[in-house]
Amino acid sequence: SAPINAATIADRESLSPISISYVATVSFSLTIGITPSFKSSVKVFVALLWNRLNSDRKKLYNDLKNEGFIFANLISPFSTVRTGKIGENVWIHDFCVVQDSVEIGDNVAIMAQSLIGNNAIIKNHCFLGAKSTIGGGSVIGEQTFVGINCTVFDDTIVGKKCILGACTAVKRNVPDFTLYKTSSDDIVMKQYDEDVIESKLQFRMNSNTVSSMHG
Repeated sequence: SAPINAATIADRESLSPISISYVATVSFSLTIGITPSFKSSVKVFVALLWNRLNSDRKKLYNDLKNEGFIFANLISPFSTVRTGKIGENVWIHDFCVVQDSVEIGDNVAIMAQSLIGNNAIIKNHCFLGAKSTIGGGSVIGEQTFVGINCTVFDDTIVGKKCILGACTAVKRNVPDFTLYKTSSDDIVMKQYDEDVIESKLQFRMNSNTVSSMHG
């Protein structure tokens, strides 16, 4: 087959300078000995991250797939992945937990210490930042970015190509092409006396019992 180069793997004008450099490196290494049998016997992994809402990684993945390459998954031995469906070119970093009946699409990156709840669906080309929490039954739409320490509550539907900001609590459905973040102006900080602060975090069902215990 014809040699693969940066032009055939990805359109340079559609990639960032960092991605162009990476593509050029990859393409140079693929110009020798590329045959159909090689493509079907050696797995590759696209290691780009979230630049331009994951579009750089998506394009390189799609171009290599169209060239006939097959893909590996990188799943840390320090993570727990239970039963479910996992696509190709998926990266699950250290100390993640993927619970039962989860579906993870192709070309998804899940960074360290993230939690994916039961029956959640992560669609193709998503990036989940470190310590993300995706509640059970939630859906993260294609090519969506989830920021560090973001929490998506149970049964929430997030559309495609969304940006969920770091440390954001997503409690409602999010339409396609939406930026959802918590403004720093919304932070509430109030200091209490030491004997009052304990009462601000207790189970409601136990409040009467706690009050009786303290006389």
